[in-house]
Amino acid sequence: MTSAVEKEKPSPSLFSGEIPRSALIVAFLLLLANISVSGLRAPLWLDENFSAALAVQPTFAKLIDWCLNELSGPLYYTLLWAWQNLAGDSNVVLRVPSLLFSIAAPGLILWKGHQDRTTRYLWASSLALWQPGFNIATEARPYSLMLFLGCAQALCFLRLLKAPTTSRAAAWAGVSSLAILTHYHAIIIAGLQGLAYLAIWRRTALRTWPALFVLLPMALWMRWHLAMVLNYATSGQTWYQLLTWRGAATAPFFLWGSLIPVVALVLLLPVYLYITLSKPREIRHFAALSPEMVLVCTGLLSSIFVVGMGFVRPSFVMRYLLPYVGATSLLIPIMLREIKRDVPAAPLAFILLLIGSAITPLAQRLARPSEDFRYSFNFEQPSAWIMSNSHVTKLVFLWDNPTALLGQPGKIAQVGEFFFRREGRPLEVLIPRYALNADPDPAIAALIKGRSDTAIIWAYDKGVPNTSALLYPPRFWKDKARWKCRNFGVGEIIVLTCLPLQQAQ
Repeated sequence: MTSAVEKEKPSPSLFSGEIPRSALIVAFLLLLANISVSGLRAPLWLDENFSAALAVQPTFAKLIDWCLNELSGPLYYTLLWAWQNLAGDSNVVLRVPSLLFSIAAPGLILWKGHQDRTTRYLWASSLALWQPGFNIATEARPYSLMLFLGCAQALCFLRLLKAPTTSRAAAWAGVSSLAILTHYHAIIIAGLQGLAYLAIWRRTALRTWPALFVLLPMALWMRWHLAMVLNYATSGQTWYQLLTWRGAATAPFFLWGSLIPVVALVLLLPVYLYITLSKPREIRHFAALSPEMVLVCTGLLSSIFVVGMGFVRPSFVMRYLLPYVGATSLLIPIMLREIKRDVPAAPLAFILLLIGSAITPLAQRLARPSEDFRYSFNFEQPSAWIMSNSHVTKLVFLWDNPTALLGQPGKIAQVGEFFFRREGRPLEVLIPRYALNADPDPAIAALIKGRSDTAIIWAYDKGVPNTSALLYPPRFWKDKARWKCRNFGVGEIIVLTCLPLQQAQ
């Protein structure tokens, strides 16, 4: 029975060192509020358009064929394909899986994250209020799944380090393989964690070798798929640019979500080191680190490696750090857990600051919903404009990007026709063929010669190297007697859409 003393136990306060459940509830409510206004009904942008094209493949065999020509692994697209066959292909429906994974990631940490209540609440709150997550929650892309699997991998790795068994090793290997089958950058943290496991447990770790059999499906897929990925990476036709120091400086803000956690890291790290190194037994080697700190180190080292590679060859965008967020997000909770003995108010104060910082993006999205980035580069609005203002039966579709020249024309055409087919207005999509850095205009002219039933979409990003329009800007649209044109892009993005005047309504 609960004693009278326990019944009268005061609720946690700012100076008790404990975190009240109400603060955690507010954090999750702010997560739900932010993702509900983060472009759930916005147009599908370029990358989401590719996801949609994969999701509506008529057979599983055709889906696998598509996946073999995609840079990401097949897991997310297979889930999206199955979901689309059940629920449909509207924008909101295609984004529901990402929405669920975004909520599930901090939910999983709250459920199984850590036996210490303060650490678990801090870790879950940090992920719930991780601001890059607000956008990825409503993107029909693998990003939220990467975040969720990164969190699951972190939990499995902690359990494995604390008490190694074959079943725990198999669970960690299984989740790691799923993460890799979502995005290959997860192989870096999985490899580092595997090495750390061997270094710490040695012979005990070697006795769990049967867990490696769990990796066979992943290895089989990579046997067929990785050659295409490596060919793309070495083709010289990627859309990446070399990373600059200014770009790299934003990595901490992505990993920890906003200015508040980064400032907290800078302020807490000296205090944490002082408290830790003042203990009687100082840490002298890697194996003496706690399982939590080993996990954090694998996330940090993976992030440093990927960012460093971005300086050596064009290969990096910030979202490639997603597989490491589950691990790195534990760093601040660990420090606050140690510091709360001397500064009891620190954990709750940190959550309150996170809550305050998450209100700002919510207010901005409520005030200016149309400023969502998805409005700047999409084919949904141009397609709707074409359908509303003409009865064309053909579309010249040019995604002016060096990567597109490596793709199969038939698959690029499926991207261009998606919105027309969804509206029951299928048309023939014509893909201009031209060499890298060549003028696409002659190829377009050949496709539209003598036709009055053909619209044109020419889309490009001025910030992408080897974009043909940088050398040869579109010229055909200047013929005002023949074309009615509109640019649906914003800023450096151009989505030039033209209708023949004979067809324009």
